[in-house]
Amino acid sequence: MRVLLNGSGVSINEKPLGARMSTSALAAFVGPAVSSREIPLHPAGVRKANVSASGIVWYVDYPEDRISHLHLALSPVDTPEQPAFQFAGTVRLNSVDLTAEVAEAAFPPDGEVVVRGHHHTWSYETVAHHITFVFKRRRNRIGKRTGVYRLAFVSVSFKNNSEQDGAGTSVPP
Repeated sequence: MRVLLNGSGVSINEKPLGARMSTSALAAFVGPAVSSREIPLHPAGVRKANVSASGIVWYVDYPEDRISHLHLALSPVDTPEQPAFQFAGTVRLNSVDLTAEVAEAAFPPDGEVVVRGHHHTWSYETVAHHITFVFKRRRNRIGKRTGVYRLAFVSVSFKNNSEQDGAGTSVPP
């Protein structure tokens, strides 16, 4: 799976990621969930956290059956829900392939997409998405976080207030 992050949006395997997605549309390209848990929402509803074998964590809001956001787990132990597997694809931003080895100091914040941030969290917005890059220090053998900050995960949030809806807003298989 190839994820391209650019100023106009997010594309997966050269197909644009829509402003809204259902569980079935996302499952068509990430595969079935290998684990999940429910998170009660206030005042009503449920958010379900799902983890796939391809290293993607996604959250679905019910009863709407709408994906709220997803994480590409470059460092699974540092990603929410701690998936058992690392993201099985590539992530490209400003002509650079992003991996778990990208140090924050080497992160490409300038180019076609200008990414802003500080304190180990960088982000930018498109019309339909909010994309965040989270950097963390790795844990050493006794569990203490040491060393340089490296890319832990990339998060893609779907903007709820987007006017795009309906046909053509999900990635086909």
